[in-house]
Amino acid sequence: MRFNIDKTFNIDAEIEKGCKFRICHLWDENGDCTQERLTVRRWCNVKAAIEFMLKDSKVVSVTTECGVTVHRGWIKK
Repeated sequence: MRFNIDKTFNIDAEIEKGCKFRICHLWDENGDCTQERLTVRRWCNVKAAIEFMLKDSKVVSVTTECGVTVHRGWIKK
């Protein structure tokens, strides 16, 4: 599943096997883990926002408590 953060940073969410909504990894465009690029707090908030959007397909974006907005889809660079 493809998402982006603040329309500047693309991420690919890997869903945990056997689950519909639980994210196990967030990768950047280059296939690198985003935990190193984001702080732990931001990573957890982004993960929770994506899980929320997976549960409700009508939601197109979510702003987290730390001010990061997660949008559906990748942005073209």
